[in-house]
Amino acid sequence: MPITLNDAATGLLYEIMYCTAISGPNLTVTRGEESTSAQSWNVGDTVFSGPTAGSVAAVDGNPNQSFYGAPAQYENQFVTAGQVQNSSANYAVDTGSPNVYQIALTPAITGLSDGLEVRFKAANPNNGPSSLAVNGFSASLTQIGGAPLFSGEIVANGIYSAVYNLSKTRFELTSIGYGSAANQNTSSQTGIVAAVKSGGGGITVGHMATFSDTFGTVTDGGPLGVANSLTYITAANAGSTTLGPGSYLTDTSGGAFTIYLPGTPVLGNWLWFEDGPGTWNINNFTINGNGYQILGNSSLVCNVLGEGFGLWFNGSSWKIKYNPIGYSRFGGVISSATTLTAAQSGMIFEVDAASASFNITLPALFAGMRYKFFGIAASSYTVGLTFTGNLYLPDGTTQAAGTFTQLNLAYAGNSIEVWSDGANVFMQEIGGNPIIKSATAGNQAVPLSQVQADFAALNGSTSQVFNVSPATTSTEAVNL
Repeated sequence: MPITLNDAATGLLYEIMYCTAISGPNLTVTRGEESTSAQSWNVGDTVFSGPTAGSVAAVDGNPNQSFYGAPAQYENQFVTAGQVQNSSANYAVDTGSPNVYQIALTPAITGLSDGLEVRFKAANPNNGPSSLAVNGFSASLTQIGGAPLFSGEIVANGIYSAVYNLSKTRFELTSIGYGSAANQNTSSQTGIVAAVKSGGGGITVGHMATFSDTFGTVTDGGPLGVANSLTYITAANAGSTTLGPGSYLTDTSGGAFTIYLPGTPVLGNWLWFEDGPGTWNINNFTINGNGYQILGNSSLVCNVLGEGFGLWFNGSSWKIKYNPIGYSRFGGVISSATTLTAAQSGMIFEVDAASASFNITLPALFAGMRYKFFGIAASSYTVGLTFTGNLYLPDGTTQAAGTFTQLNLAYAGNSIEVWSDGANVFMQEIGGNPIIKSATAGNQAVPLSQVQADFAALNGSTSQVFNVSPATTSTEAVNL
């Protein structure tokens, strides 16, 4: 590679050198090339690399009239054709830990710029929200749109692409990894879909393979065309018992209606339902289990505008499988005091308060955190939600940090969704009547918390005991 020097004082003195090696900021050169002589140079003189007569001629040291350059080591250097072809300038192998991914690009970047795209091979799987550091510059690593990654979105040895969003100060994962997902241990890598050869393992050629975290099995999920296309259903399909595994766009704009799930489902069967015109809140869409329980109930009433979700059969009952707005999978049954973790964000839980009252505690808040809870057992016990920040309820009221006790998940069919913007918690009713409302009229039920508050507010009352004055008429109570 030729290097030309030119004096700043007169602009008339030149020397051409040939660079034969580069090591960091140090160059190894041969002096006085192409009929120039070695000269003394001063600070401020010009040094540049460009075509010279000798470098483009067929002379010794430059066969085939072509340039030979070393790979760029700094951002302001030219990259070689090889670096462009193999994308090595923007690719590196991760050296971090689970959820904390670290790569070092060559040449190193000097900061995170909008639109910066990098590719990396992950050394470890993730089990929740993650971050990515490039040459020491770190930012959160999220799904496109900013939702936190859920467990299993990154697998060991998978290759991933991410783009930096400057206005949101985050990397957004733009690709699905290509790794050894099929070889992962199902007990520790939940949520990973195995790669299965078509026609193998009892799967019919052309059908979809359904992977079960719970049972560690891969089963035939039905015809690919049925599962991946949306079938339009309306009130005209009411009472239909022919719905098989697949995806359904429901339209209740003409009235509420009920459909039935398969009468003889098999392990791994699943169905997807979406509120097409956004009318579930006006005309409910009801799913009948056709003899099998859905989250502990014989049927599921869908009444949330614009919702979409999947049901999967676990061998004995139907469970929520996936929600398009950031939900990854079933998180299990909560039946005692539980503190959730950030890694469990995006999960759906069943709540069983058949035996005791307990509280569910949210973790430290972060933007994009979300959970769904479905009550599965009718009982007289209570379930509370403990949180930091403020809790914004569906009716527009706000609760200060603490434990929200007017939560009625101790009843099958009642369900809520909670999410956070990083500072506060927001709650949405999904089904049933999961929030006990304070009475505002004489014919309404009164929650225990309201009765306790009224007792405590009585003048002269201690420990919720009335002080009664002596009776003065025949209809009054008599004190001791």
